Amino acid sequence: MSGSAVEKLGVACHRYGPGRLPGARRRCLGTGYACASTAVLATTAFVHLMVPFLLVNPDSAALFWAVFGLLLLPVVVPAAFVSGVATWRLLPDWLPAYGAVAGLVSAVATYCLVTVALVPILAYGNPLLTGIESTPNLPVLAGSAAVVGIVAFLLTFWVAVPAGVAGGYVYEGARPATLED
Repeated sequence: MSGSAVEKLGVACHRYGPGRLPGARRRCLGTGYACASTAVLATTAFVHLMVPFLLVNPDSAALFWAVFGLLLLPVVVPAAFVSGVATWRLLPDWLPAYGAVAGLVSAVATYCLVTVALVPILAYGNPLLTGIESTPNLPVLAGSAAVVGIVAFLLTFWVAVPAGVAGGYVYEGARPATLED
């Protein structure tokens, strides 16, 4: 992306997008908002890219993963926010292409956070387990969450990781120099 395209996108984000949210002028919160916005874009892009598969074969697994992606959006967005804030606070500033590297690390960290968040969701959010008084089997739940996380990564990394890298690059290149740390 050229410098002017990044600047135009930055102006649009500050006027109409996450740049208008409370605390967006603080670098760490602005980063969280940028990562959460990128996660929304990547998730919706993945769901839209499943449509051709659904048109060819409506009974395919693409329907499950498209619906699963939409259902996990309320988990993915906060996880992306947290991973964005943490990444920008923990990575050293001297890295070359800092925004792109931080976007990559943040995208991968989002997968890890969502996988961890799946354990209680699988344990207590499963309607099949409602009313059952037994204690959830933590190793089985953790293994199930890990399998779902790995499959989700394999199915979506080609959308989410480049979106994270681009989002980090754009955020770092478009943010005003007057942001607070």
